[in-house]
Amino acid sequence: MNIKEISSNLELSDSGIWFSSSTRAISYPKENNAICFGIEDDSFWYAHRNKCIYKVVKHYSTRAPIFDMGGGNGVVSQELGKLGIETYLVEPGLAGIMNAQNRGLPHLICATFEDCGFYDNVLPAIGLFDLLEHIEQDMDFLRKIHNVLVKNGTLFITVPAYNFLWSNHDTQVGHLRRYTVHRLCRRLEQLDYHVEYATYLFGLLPIPIWLSRTLPGKLGLYKNVTPKLKRKEHQAHRAEFVSFITWFLEKELTRIQSRKSLRFGSSCLVVARKI
Repeated sequence: MNIKEISSNLELSDSGIWFSSSTRAISYPKENNAICFGIEDDSFWYAHRNKCIYKVVKHYSTRAPIFDMGGGNGVVSQELGKLGIETYLVEPGLAGIMNAQNRGLPHLICATFEDCGFYDNVLPAIGLFDLLEHIEQDMDFLRKIHNVLVKNGTLFITVPAYNFLWSNHDTQVGHLRRYTVHRLCRRLEQLDYHVEYATYLFGLLPIPIWLSRTLPGKLGLYKNVTPKLKRKEHQAHRAEFVSFITWFLEKELTRIQSRKSLRFGSSCLVVARKI
């Protein structure tokens, strides 16, 4: 895809990275890309989310490429690329872009979605993987995404679920809200998207999240998000726990592959089409 033909505000640098001529503030902490980069490759959470995203992208996206907006260190783009799906990473944080380049990702755009200056009706597919919860005006953002998608273009979204799981962790990592599948689908339909598929992910995690994050916050026992804590949460150490969670997540993945919806989980996954 020729970036110059679809954007009014991107220039290719000598490093092979596209940069916008303007930048704007985002609600994502600068240090978080570095924290995540240290755990993504060994995390059961990232691994399972990647598998679920791949299953729906493979089924619902009939056009390439997919633009991974706010894609951080490129953990999703890398996985999709390995599986033969062309992906463009759009990430405003230079640290995230450099980490993605170190991973060998070929298509890198260092900019916010707004600063890319995409023309209307030019992008075949867009991924918002745990991005929308960082956007202050999410309805306005989804409207702008709708504008740049081609007719029948596909939008893939993952977001954290349930306000009752809100904790100090959400505040520290720049979340502005959590969603339900129903709430997200309703917003998309109001903006002339057709929801193709919607489900929860990580049915095992709401209770552990409430006990380890939400409840301590309610009791005034706040925990800072440190690399050590993040790594501990994303890695399973006991063999029996690893076996159980692997079995459970494989069952979940099988349901998603069959396009069956899960009724409960700590994340939402929605596929919508521009109409």
